Amino acid sequence: MVLSLKFGPEHFRVQWANEDMISFSVALNAPEYRIEYECGDSVRVSVVKGIEYNELVQRVTDFNAAKQHKRKEGDNKPVRKRLPFEYRIHEPLNTAIFTLKSFSYGNGALDGFLKDMFSDIKKKHIRDLVIDIRDNGGGDSGVGDEIFQYISRRKFRQFDRMDVKISTPAKRKEDYYSRYDNGTVQSFVIKNKRLRKNRYRFNGDVYLLTDNGTFSSGNSFACAFRYYDMGMIVGEKCGEPVADFGDYISGHLPNTDFYYGVSHKMFLLVGATEDDVNTFVLPDVEVSSARALDEALKIIAEKRSKDNVRANRRKQE
Repeated sequence: MVLSLKFGPEHFRVQWANEDMISFSVALNAPEYRIEYECGDSVRVSVVKGIEYNELVQRVTDFNAAKQHKRKEGDNKPVRKRLPFEYRIHEPLNTAIFTLKSFSYGNGALDGFLKDMFSDIKKKHIRDLVIDIRDNGGGDSGVGDEIFQYISRRKFRQFDRMDVKISTPAKRKEDYYSRYDNGTVQSFVIKNKRLRKNRYRFNGDVYLLTDNGTFSSGNSFACAFRYYDMGMIVGEKCGEPVADFGDYISGHLPNTDFYYGVSHKMFLLVGATEDDVNTFVLPDVEVSSARALDEALKIIAEKRSKDNVRANRRKQE
């Protein structure tokens, strides 16, 4: 069987061909699959072996058994769920590093966390902030709005427009669309978010770390960060275009009962147009994901060194 994969950036196609193809392997039950995907003007090929359903079940069973075996015998202490965000100070440079692995609120804990973090930053006179959203699959864009309340110097928005295809399933999901006719596409213009009064607003330099795993709300955050010139982006380009589809209607096919999900919304991120389906948020300094943090700290150290030289010159004058 030959499948032609023509959507998404190259890194997404490679991942899909090598990893996500397993669901098709089970469903279609072919001995192997030859996946062709376009990369620029060339066509690349990846061959994936099929897998029987019983083998898949056995692999999952073995994997879960191995995880259970690693747990200490007799340890019945409840496992504390780790929140998708953390903050630390890089002492040599007195730089704050804020790591955000998901744009989900973490049981509502983020609001208090942000206030405490930026209060601490102000108290310690920190001049540089690194925000790490590498390998961040997204979540709620409202999380990004809340972070911008601390680092933006002007009103902002993450999206210019949202186009919605109206249908009965879309109306079932969100009753608001019941006022529109099925089959129509309704456009909604997104308004700016006003800045609240915030005594902890950060006025130093901000560095944003991104990579090919920065998706969805992570992507819209990076796009707005770039559009409003909030700082420097270090790492890799984000994982999806600035004009892209999101949200979805799900269900099961009538004959096979296969689960499906299909997007019914198109989002134009701030500054984007309908033609930007192959336009990505690019870094100011391009390095591999693994090197992004070290590179940002190097840039900060070099900036500090130059600042010190200028300060010494002024003293001598």
